[in-house]
Amino acid sequence: MTDYFANWFARVDQTQAEQPHWKAPIITTTPLLTELMRYDQYWERLPGGARLQTFDSGKGLELIPADRIQLIFGLPPYEEQRRRNANANGFGD
Repeated sequence: MTDYFANWFARVDQTQAEQPHWKAPIITTTPLLTELMRYDQYWERLPGGARLQTFDSGKGLELIPADRIQLIFGLPPYEEQRRRNANANGFGD
C-alpha cells in the first residue's frame, strides 16, 4: 500500500503524458484526465432586480488513482437568490 502512495505523482505524470497537451477549460469539464481542485463562483442579475449567487457550481476534487481512471468528487452548488421581499437559499441539484 505504501508503494501506491509513493508512486502517486509518477503514475499521474505518466497518465497525463499519454494525452494531448491542451489546458483544461475554465467552465466545462474536460475529456483529459486531470488532478485538480475546481471551485467556481457566479453572480447574476435577474429580472425584477433579483440577484443570484452560485457557490462551487458542482465542481470539486479530481484525482487520478490509477492508470486511465479519474475520480471526480463533486459537491452540489450552494445558491443564494435575493429578491426585494424574500430570499431563497440552499443547495442545488
